[in-house]
Amino acid sequence: MKSFKQIFDFYLDSSIHVAFSCFALVNCTYLILNISINYSVALFAFFGTIAGYNFVKFDALARSKKNKMSWKLKAITGLSFFSIFIGIYYFLELQKITKIIAALVLILTILYTLPFFPNKKNARNWAGFKIYIVTICWIGVTVLLPIINSGYRINLEIGILIFQRFLLIFSLILIFEIKDFINDDPHLKTVPQQIG
Repeated sequence: MKSFKQIFDFYLDSSIHVAFSCFALVNCTYLILNISINYSVALFAFFGTIAGYNFVKFDALARSKKNKMSWKLKAITGLSFFSIFIGIYYFLELQKITKIIAALVLILTILYTLPFFPNKKNARNWAGFKIYIVTICWIGVTVLLPIINSGYRINLEIGILIFQRFLLIFSLILIFEIKDFINDDPHLKTVPQQIG
């Protein structure tokens, strides 16, 4: 039973569950719009999510060098590097315009964690922006990448899908914002801090 708990903890801590959610939402976009599923896009989203989320979660810890890395953190780092290489493979299979959108999402993810300029705050700590940056990244990966890569024409239906996905992702992230309410810096002006 203990080994099962360790495996499950690793599954959660390494963001594999988040990657499966992203993979599922990419495929939902294909199914909703009746587009044939492109597994290069879906698997790029899956492996990119593992690498991206682990980078956001563990960047500060890895740079601090105060604590020795535990076996679990080493395993998560190994999985993240593996995911980067697999993600690059699938990235190279995307259409040129899709690569540009993916690169923009990557830049936004990096800036979410690292400051724009030395001695400045990262985008994660901008007052009132945290939830919106994460939501934009999820919409970019789960809606725009599959649509643009397939050459689907942008129309009102896409606008409605983007709005629906915004509401879904926003409401899911809001749960974590509420959970972090007590620990978040009051200057972040998160949604729960603003409305209670």
